Amino acid sequence: MLTAEQIERGRFEWERFSRDMAAFMRDFELVLAPVAPRPAPRHDMWTMEEYLYTLPYSLTGQPVVVLPFGVEDGLPTACR
Repeated sequence: MLTAEQIERGRFEWERFSRDMAAFMRDFELVLAPVAPRPAPRHDMWTMEEYLYTLPYSLTGQPVVVLPFGVEDGLPTACR
């Protein structure tokens, strides 16, 4: 179980990260990046590591759009 101090520290870090991301995004209208380092996994095979590239944007409320770049082994991919 987390202590009140740990919870408060986590909230502080999250809010600081959100402010840093907002400041970073002020200089850019668009950021193009892959979603993951490999093609999409099957639904029963995915792990949290599959989405780490978009996680900073999701956690800070930034809009994210995922578009497939192509198909590899029958699965959508956003990287080559």
